[in-house]
Amino acid sequence: MKLGTGSQNDITYSVQVTIGGVSDLFKVTTVSIINELNQLNQNSLTLYPNPTTGLINISGNPESGSLEIFNIAGQKVKSETIQNSSDYQINMAKYTHGIYLIKYFTKSKVYHGQIVLKSN
Repeated sequence: MKLGTGSQNDITYSVQVTIGGVSDLFKVTTVSIINELNQLNQNSLTLYPNPTTGLINISGNPESGSLEIFNIAGQKVKSETIQNSSDYQINMAKYTHGIYLIKYFTKSKVYHGQIVLKSN
């Protein structure tokens, strides 16, 4: 999954998502409209595998920043600082299966996306 950048003009939606038999209703609080496809491709991170049973790989990170992971209820379950690493790995195996929202903050951008954590 690619994480797109956020902006000051974000909107709030309620969304029902079903992936791999896991279904959840959640509120997306940061959805940005990207005008050009090139902008999305140049300003993105990749999360994989998705869905996952625990390990999440993050690639394409050009700068240091703060990573926050939220459960479907909006509670922050994990927070980490990442230092200039183009590839990074997070272990989510101890968390309950479901959909998690991911935000990555740098000095100039906010990336956001979601990951599905399935049971082993």
